Amino acid sequence: MWSKISLYACLHFAASVLGHGVKPNLSATVTNVPLPAKDVHSTVEFRSGQTGLDGMKVFPSNDTTVDWWYFDVVSWDHKSEIVITFYTAGAAFNQSGTPNMVLITYTFENGTDLNIHLQAEDVRIGTIGNGSSGEYQGVGDWLGSSDMSQYVVRLDSPSNGIFGEIILKSVAPPHLPCTDDLSAGGDLLLAPGVGWVNVMPDADASVYFNWSGTVVEFSGTGYHDKNWGNVPMGSTFRSWYWGHGRAGPYSVVWFDFLAVDGTEYKSSYVARDGKILNAACEGIKVRPFGANSTYPPTTTTGSPSGFNIELLVGHENTQAKATVTHEFLNVPGAIQRWIGSFEILGFEGTALFEQLVDSH
Repeated sequence: MWSKISLYACLHFAASVLGHGVKPNLSATVTNVPLPAKDVHSTVEFRSGQTGLDGMKVFPSNDTTVDWWYFDVVSWDHKSEIVITFYTAGAAFNQSGTPNMVLITYTFENGTDLNIHLQAEDVRIGTIGNGSSGEYQGVGDWLGSSDMSQYVVRLDSPSNGIFGEIILKSVAPPHLPCTDDLSAGGDLLLAPGVGWVNVMPDADASVYFNWSGTVVEFSGTGYHDKNWGNVPMGSTFRSWYWGHGRAGPYSVVWFDFLAVDGTEYKSSYVARDGKILNAACEGIKVRPFGANSTYPPTTTTGSPSGFNIELLVGHENTQAKATVTHEFLNVPGAIQRWIGSFEILGFEGTALFEQLVDSH
């Protein structure tokens, strides 16, 4: 079933991981993930160093917790995208009643969008070093190197006519919400009750997939992060803006989160040629522009034309802009997600970004 491209990539990746990426003194762990239970107490980690940085943070899942791993790729011409998110989620997050779900969006070059929800039979999550692996039986899996510099994400669901892979190689170092210091004890809270680790702020990526006989391939910018929480996610925010972009030598990630009580939580990341210039919870402001640019957005706010991003690059205040070219996901009153162009300091590139709202 797998193409020669796929087999070669997997072998090459495995050789790099097993050959020198994994240090002998690292202990690997694999956890069979039980289904979320209503009355079970969960331990949720919000400090680094207790487990691998990209590993599970919720032990075990209950009715109000969520833990997820997110991967995306945007083509260089920002005409195609793929997003794959692996969830373990309680009923308060996932009203569809499918706790071990995988959500997939794909945009073909002609603008046609796929939006697919799949349910895994069983889930196993592993860590080695700071990297992670996951197996969602009947749907797909991923494998990361111990230093989080390389990941392979696969879908293999014959019953749904889907198989293929994403290969990501990092070009920008990871960071926590407020710092690039990854040493033990770091704060993983983006906002109260919401954890976030940006494992791959930017990556070179290639995509190969077969969708029910239609073969697609593209390369572009990749990204991987993980979120988790110990309270119903909708109870934590009124809105959030998140996105990432690459333009010339710059890799940028932004998060602007408006809590229910009106407090604004922020995270800003800028790297140039793979070296971090800023990773902080200050010095950034994200606001929509054009049509539907009400702030904060409401459940009836339509799609804006894009977002203006004021942020620090080094010690200099800088203007960046993410402009919508295609909306590939729109759940009314909940989430809108786009691909588009990204501009900063005279360079232009690609971006993927989103707006979430809740009815508080």
